[in-house]
Order: sequence, then C-alpha cells, then structure tokens
Amino acid sequence: MAIFTYDTAPDCPDIGTLMKDPGPFIPLVSFDDESPQLNQMTAVLDGHKVNMQINTSANRSIIQQWVARKMGISRRMLAQDDEIRVGAGEVLLGHRHHFSTLQLGSHTLHDITLDVVPDAEFNILGMDVLKHFNVLINPMKGKLWLEDFKPPPGYVEEKALPWSPTHDRLSITHASEEKQAPPTPDQGTTPAPRPSGNP
Repeated sequence: MAIFTYDTAPDCPDIGTLMKDPGPFIPLVSFDDESPQLNQMTAVLDGHKVNMQINTSANRSIIQQWVARKMGISRRMLAQDDEIRVGAGEVLLGHRHHFSTLQLGSHTLHDITLDVVPDAEFNILGMDVLKHFNVLINPMKGKLWLEDFKPPPGYVEEKALPWSPTHDRLSITHASEEKQAPPTPDQGTTPAPRPSGNP
C-alpha cells in the first residue's frame, strides 16, 4: 500500500500508471462537509450502495447497524452471528456478519465478513478488505487505485488474533507480573530505612 501526492508540475504523470492493471480509479470524496479530507468512497455491498471511510489503521471493516437495517438485516438475524468487541477509541459491541459480495470500483470480493456495530460513527473500510489489493491513494486529487494482490512465493500472511476475554486476562496478568518483579541487582535487596519519629 502507498499514499502518494505528486508535485503540481504539469508534466507529473498520473500515479495510477505505477500499477500494471489497476482498472479505473475510484473517486474519493468527503461526505462530511466539516471534513476537508477526501477519504471516503461509495462501495456496493450485496447490491446496496454504502458510503465508506478508508481507514488504513483499522484492522476490521465496520458497517453501521442502521445501514445494515436498511439492507434488510434485522436484529434477529444479527443475534445469530458471533458477538464482537471493536476497539475504536472506546469499546463498541456488535456482530460479525457474513455478506455475499463487496464491490469496490471494478473489483469484487466474495464471501466476506464485516462487523455490524450499532454505535459506529462511520462505515469503515479497513485492512481486512484492503489487504486483498495493492493500493495507491492520491488524497490531494481524491483518487484511489486498486490492483488485485498476488502473493509472492513464500509469502505468509500474519493474522491478527480475534478478541477474547482471555486477552484481557493475559494483559492484566502481564501488568501484575511487571509490578511484582523482583528488584534488579543494581537496586539491591536491602529495605529502605524506616523514618524516625512517631509512626
């Protein structure tokens, strides 16, 4: 993945030429009038247009629950999915739902899972989707190019661990072990002198 911006010289080439077969660029816009960033695009999820914000720091893609409801996904349907917790500044609860297709420009992904979250502020396009592509972004011109990612020989994908209560327990245990760690040789083991005077 790369985020580019060229100088404004008239002879600068279009960065889309850096890819072998990117297809037409996808326009990036700002659906939020208060934000000057051109980092949002329109995707097609199971035949429904969905405005999504590109977030390369997000591990998972998120769909707002009210958007899912408009697509015909009821609370009863979500109750049959796995419950998830999303760390987006604060912990948000939701469900991991299966979708048939996600279309991004001329590219289509099949059989994917996205996190449906009631309290999400945006629909987010995260790295679980973007990892399928070579990505070029020109935020100044509002253009996004995608090219199917073809793993090189010997490539091994690093998979992020799903959240579980065990992770919290391990974190607490690790923190407790650090607090109870014995003093280093430099610190010594002699207790500090007790202050004089009345206790």
